[in-house]
Amino acid sequence: MLVPVRLFLLPFLGLALAGQVLEGPLVLSTPNAVLKDAVVVGRKEGSVLLLKAPGIRLENVRVEGVGEKDDFFEPDAALWMEGCHGCQVRGLEVQTPSAALRIEASRDVRVEGVRARGEGRAPGILAYNTPRLLVRDSRLEGFLDGVYLELAPEAQVLENQVEGSFRYGLHLMFTYRARVEGNRLRANRAGSAVMHGAENRVLRNVFEAQRGPLASGLLVQGETGGEFAQNVFRENTVGLFLLSSQGGLYRENLFLRNGFAILVQKDRSGENRAEFLANRFLGNLYDLAVDDPNPRLAFRENAFDRALPLDLDKDGRGDLPYLPATGFALWVSRHPPLSLFAESPAVLLWQEAERLVPGLRLSLADPAPLPLGRPGGRPEVGMLALGLVFLGGALWWRR
Repeated sequence: MLVPVRLFLLPFLGLALAGQVLEGPLVLSTPNAVLKDAVVVGRKEGSVLLLKAPGIRLENVRVEGVGEKDDFFEPDAALWMEGCHGCQVRGLEVQTPSAALRIEASRDVRVEGVRARGEGRAPGILAYNTPRLLVRDSRLEGFLDGVYLELAPEAQVLENQVEGSFRYGLHLMFTYRARVEGNRLRANRAGSAVMHGAENRVLRNVFEAQRGPLASGLLVQGETGGEFAQNVFRENTVGLFLLSSQGGLYRENLFLRNGFAILVQKDRSGENRAEFLANRFLGNLYDLAVDDPNPRLAFRENAFDRALPLDLDKDGRGDLPYLPATGFALWVSRHPPLSLFAESPAVLLWQEAERLVPGLRLSLADPAPLPLGRPGGRPEVGMLALGLVFLGGALWWRR
């Protein structure tokens, strides 16, 4: 049974609604209102639950009947928050053809425990101009972008799981000093991206199974500074895609069974400058491809399964520099059809010659690499499959 909304919109502070089935659209414009253990049912037109005052708190709410408008920046949403400073959402369940949450011009918002499934037409959580936003412990599946944040300084995106997005799992734009930590981002078509921001920290996340023509575990584009540490890049077409970003520190990450572990390219916006410290590279088809005439990349104390295990002084570091980039990897990044020849005898001979006589791009070498053992000695068949995915995607993209 639906309870008409007007019965509850009473003009006094501290409005509390609990244990109700309510008809939407429901507008809460009373500061510090509480909606708890409720179901809000919309008319499949427009947004369903609108929060328009500071300090409102939602707990254990399910929303149904969301409209189908899927405009990227102004979609219909199960929950639309505007001017909702200090509001809290704890436990929201949604299945929607458009967005789950739309948050605008609201600071210090806390969003925890969202369970939402979409249809690939709008972002799951869309936030614009939301300083110090917290998104934690949420599960988002099947949206256009799982989490899209724009102008969200000092935001925190923690311990979420985003899967099956039709574009990016996580997408940060024009955001600085955000913390992205402990998330699992899997099988999102374009991967995840941190773009045109500064001093962001991306820590202890898992980026896995991003495969396709434009797919990378993480795209870092036009960023300044920042720390990217202790992440796992596993079984992606490209693990880390660095595009005209300056001053980032990439440390203690694991690159496991990717096509390209790291791909570096330059566009018109600027140079690439980064430091790679104590990362591990295991079972990748290519550890590094650099398509930038003047990169400023420093590699120190990284561990490579292809590095020669020569350690005469027994200090745990290789005695010979190791150059993770190869000429063939560069050519494949420019001409994906060449991936058909990966692991062919001619290419293996080419790469072996480069390894023994690294006459090209020695500035990209790690002077004291840490050798890693490679089970089986050569890249796995799965990595060749990733190369073929890269080829097929490129051919599709050029149709």
